[in-house]
Amino acid sequence: RDVELGAVPEDAGRPRCEPDEPADRVRGVAAGPGLEEPAEQDQGDDGRGCIEVEGQARLAHAQPCVHEERRSEDRRHAVAVGRGRADGDERVHVGGLVAQGLDRAGVVGEDGATHQGVFDISFLRNIPNLVVMAPKDARELEAMLEFALTLNSPVSLRYPKAAVPEPDLPVGPLTLGEAEVLEEGADFAIIALGSMVIPSLKAIAALGQQGLRGTLVNARFAKPLDTELFKKIALVTKNIFTVEDGMREGGFGSAVSEAIDAKIVKIGLPDEFMPCGSRDILLSGYGLTAVGIADTINRSLRYACK
Repeated sequence: RDVELGAVPEDAGRPRCEPDEPADRVRGVAAGPGLEEPAEQDQGDDGRGCIEVEGQARLAHAQPCVHEERRSEDRRHAVAVGRGRADGDERVHVGGLVAQGLDRAGVVGEDGATHQGVFDISFLRNIPNLVVMAPKDARELEAMLEFALTLNSPVSLRYPKAAVPEPDLPVGPLTLGEAEVLEEGADFAIIALGSMVIPSLKAIAALGQQGLRGTLVNARFAKPLDTELFKKIALVTKNIFTVEDGMREGGFGSAVSEAIDAKIVKIGLPDEFMPCGSRDILLSGYGLTAVGIADTINRSLRYACK
């Protein structure tokens, strides 16, 4: 549905900007050129109305950021649409160029089974023009948010409800659609997304003690993918693993496999609804810890040698 500047859906059911009120009257919108400092008007739990108003704000030359719980993102539609213009033609841009922070991405923990944020990659990667990023740690999260505001496209920035991981790694320059190589080796390669990078780094170290040398890639982007880098890796080793805290089927691993036209081992979550439990227990149970990742790679390599 096209959203007119300054208008919001009548069925939003939450406090909202009236048609004659400026679009920056919403919490979280940074004042842009010609705009006053934003007054607070909370959209409550109405994710759709919030995103639509944020899209209007971007069209009014503000720099909007939206915080979304993953559960509402998975249960409702992904993003609203705003109207923009390019080369004299009317183009539809998903989210009205909103930078959207997806809280509770992946395995959530004690918030409840309905709060698991494990389905987003599977459907967000199919939305045209949308950039999907996932930071490896807190430093990269900050850098990605700054980077998102420089892009001329809508962005979904996914991160878990979890403690900041260790070690605290340096953040290299960000370029749209480019991954980051953290380790190099020829025996196998791990392409990890977001919060799975640090466990994969520890898994690489554990496997190194067994004489196995692997490449580790911090994917950074679930969309667009660094297809060129991934194809180069496929020329070095046939043992490629993707690691994600999302669904194996249709998720990040599937996207990588499709992009490089190669058989890979996808380490992620099975095709089932997840129960409630602590994040650590759930990750351990699904093999998404350093020990679990190393074990999966070890078993796969032993099977390949038979």
